[in-house]
Amino acid sequence: MEYQIKIFPLLEDKDVQWVAEYPDFPNVVGGGYSPEEALKSAEENLAYMIDYYKELGLPLPQPVEAAEEYSGKFTARISKTLHKKLSQLAQAEQVSINQIVTEAITQRINAPFEVVCEKLNVQMDKFSKIIQDYTGYIQYSSEYLVNLRRAAGDVVQYNYNYQSANNYRRRQYAKQN
Repeated sequence: MEYQIKIFPLLEDKDVQWVAEYPDFPNVVGGGYSPEEALKSAEENLAYMIDYYKELGLPLPQPVEAAEEYSGKFTARISKTLHKKLSQLAQAEQVSINQIVTEAITQRINAPFEVVCEKLNVQMDKFSKIIQDYTGYIQYSSEYLVNLRRAAGDVVQYNYNYQSANNYRRRQYAKQN
């Protein structure tokens, strides 16, 4: 599928950096010191995100047509009751009905990304547990090695003491004979 990409400059402390983003995939962006670097970075991140969507069994977003074809306005029919509740909510929050509807639509549109984030957090928790277990294993192994070294030292000391005692007995025996 061919996804639309937007590339734009970002002025930061007198330096110009470039950002490339995919509107169809929230938060898939790339950056660089040139438009080409930003595009390459964004393409790599998009490939990772598509693989991740497939791994989780999520449907890929359909490419949206160019924004010039949309006016940013649409008409929706809702029940009188819903319209009344919407109006009351807007008054209570001191915002426009348009703002509330826009926020609600944005939350609904971004929901698949939140699902991905939630599943990613679950995977990160599992990974964190594995790391903790592995760290515990390493600590246990370290303690085991310390004890093994102590035991080896004890064996060496015992062997030294044994040989010294044997040598002493041999000298004593040799003196007696």
